[in-house]
Amino acid sequence: EVPLPPSSRGLSIQTLCEAPFAASDETTELEAEWEAALDAGVAGWEADLAAAKAAGNLTLDGLSELIQAGVRVLKIDASILHVCCAADRRWCCAETTPKTTRLETVLGRLDELAAEHRAAVVWNRRNAAVLGSAAPISQMRAALAQAEAARPCFPLAEVCSLRSRLSECEAWLATASATTLAEADMRELQELQKQAEALRLQAPEMSALRTRVAACKRWMGRVHSDLLRRTSSRGRAAAKMTEIEAAGLLTEAAELRLRADETALVRARLGEAAEWKAAVAVALAVSSGVDAGAMAHMARLLSRGEDELNLALDEIPVLEARVKANRQWRDRAAVLLSGNAEASELVAAMGEGRRLGLAVPEMQMLAESLQESEWVEQAEAALARPAGLPVLEALAGRAGAQPSGRRSDLASELMAKLEAGRHWASKLATVLEQQHTVRDAAQLLSDIDSCRVLLPRLHELREAVAKAKAWQEQARRVQAKHTRGAGTRPPLAELEKMLSTGLDLALLVPEANVLATQVREASDWMKRAEALIESAAAAAGDEITDEAAFARRGEQTEAG
Repeated sequence: EVPLPPSSRGLSIQTLCEAPFAASDETTELEAEWEAALDAGVAGWEADLAAAKAAGNLTLDGLSELIQAGVRVLKIDASILHVCCAADRRWCCAETTPKTTRLETVLGRLDELAAEHRAAVVWNRRNAAVLGSAAPISQMRAALAQAEAARPCFPLAEVCSLRSRLSECEAWLATASATTLAEADMRELQELQKQAEALRLQAPEMSALRTRVAACKRWMGRVHSDLLRRTSSRGRAAAKMTEIEAAGLLTEAAELRLRADETALVRARLGEAAEWKAAVAVALAVSSGVDAGAMAHMARLLSRGEDELNLALDEIPVLEARVKANRQWRDRAAVLLSGNAEASELVAAMGEGRRLGLAVPEMQMLAESLQESEWVEQAEAALARPAGLPVLEALAGRAGAQPSGRRSDLASELMAKLEAGRHWASKLATVLEQQHTVRDAAQLLSDIDSCRVLLPRLHELREAVAKAKAWQEQARRVQAKHTRGAGTRPPLAELEKMLSTGLDLALLVPEANVLATQVREASDWMKRAEALIESAAAAAGDEITDEAAFARRGEQTEAG
């Protein structure tokens, strides 16, 4: 409360502010006393005001607090500021303006602050959307132009912040325009996006940048998840990126103007894929001499193609089928070599191995097993059926070369048959070189046949025995008193011929000796008969006919 002199009672504030009354001595004395009482507080408030103006970062709330502090120092009602100060301003414009007092100066400053505060409140409310959220740069410029048009004595912090924000937005737009036409890495684009979000800027460049950053993120995600990441066994069945799609990543990166180390990695991966395809082509082109190292190399190529390259290459199924065929063949070969396999199975396995061009130890082992199987079949056939000495000797010679050593029983039987064959071959040679009886020869032939050995000259013995038995049967018929169904006996000439044949036989026939005795006796008798006939012819020529008939009867008797 401000005490007024008694003369001012009953007057209005406007009347009190009139110049004649204000210039009265009593009013001047009153103001002097008031200024003296408030001098210390006013001095401090003026110092705070000067400091705030020098700092230049006075906020709207700070300005309100500074006004409230002035009101408290002056001990006045804030509602009268614009009234009193208006009257002071009218005094200043009049020709009879008295000298301005310090109180009037302080009140004038306080009124200016209040006016600026009211204008700032209106400006702040009008541009709250620009100041508190994202806004286009045109709205920022308009709000700043409104603030600067008021020409306040105290530039508020909100205006300074808006001015700085506008400057940074303009700089950002320049940078964004340059970045749009140039390559940039992901970090630069994200940093530029963060700056725009921090500046709360609405601009087409911001939308384009946001779209570009999102596309770059998707590109990076595809590169890392679909191409560069090592494929697990579970992910092998998932759809993989083709070479065309991988090359498309490079095209997409160029369109996005993205500068990233991943582009070099994609190019390197495509280069690795090309080298891998060339190596696979060389490995699959080999049609012979595929050893265990080559098979392992194919398996490594397949593993790299499936797990490391992470591309859907056309060569992978072909290589996978080849590696699978190699693995299955080796498994099958192991099964065949572990048991008693049929020769047909061994032949089929070796044919498949030759088709695959394999040159592994299993091929040699299969060949040896096939030889062994063939040897077993030949040995069993040689033991079950008649076989010659060369065959038995060849089989016996190969018996010790069999890899398994499980054919000892067959080898023993072969050796036994071979020894028996050699024994009977020696006996056969002896029989054929020295005459033996037909009985011994027939027994030898029976023994050889029971041994089931084919000897080189066995047919000679068989023919000799057959001839001897045939001659023996003929001789027995001749020696019989009567032939079957005939009552005649052979003449001496026929007997002599039969005897000659029997003596020329390779074997000794007992009947030949008997026949020889008979032929000899008949021949002697014929000689004596001829002598008697010749001697009797001279004595009785007329009896020649009877003698001749007698002689014929004698020959017949001797032959019988």
